[in-house]
Amino acid sequence: LDCRRDAVLQVAASDIKIVRRDSVIKKTLGKRSKSDVEFSSDKSLLNFTKWLAYKNNGILNQQSLIQRLSDTTSHPDFIMRISIAVSPITSHSPAVVEIRKHPRIKFLMKDLVEKEMLTEEMADYLVKAAKSEFNIIWCGEGGSGKTSNMNALLEEIPADESTLVIQETLELHSNH
Repeated sequence: LDCRRDAVLQVAASDIKIVRRDSVIKKTLGKRSKSDVEFSSDKSLLNFTKWLAYKNNGILNQQSLIQRLSDTTSHPDFIMRISIAVSPITSHSPAVVEIRKHPRIKFLMKDLVEKEMLTEEMADYLVKAAKSEFNIIWCGEGGSGKTSNMNALLEEIPADESTLVIQETLELHSNH
């Protein structure tokens, strides 16, 4: 399982960001680079964006210029978080789209310690806090490990306990 977890995380791009019809940025193994993918026109980009929103139960119109969606069906190993903004929110492009890939096979707290995302003391504190029903707020920049940490911590909650997690998209899941 540990080998598969590492392999799953290294498959292709982890992030795709469309900032203009001729500017698609990908992030692979932590490095950002410009993709050779381009849309033929601004209208083509907007049509793709509307289709992407519709496919994932969202809608883009004058009342809903920003959408945050989850795609849980397109890939068996990943959940996709999709953020969309359209004009007039976006001034330089008819639409901006960001797609982030989160693995369905998640890290456990011991994995995060081994990968030096947390120290043993930090992991112990978080587990004790979660079991003591403390409120925990996660914040940080994109790709800093918030979702990985929350998913790992969920597995530490005893199966006969319940917890409330408020998150905008469907990236958290538990085995119990």
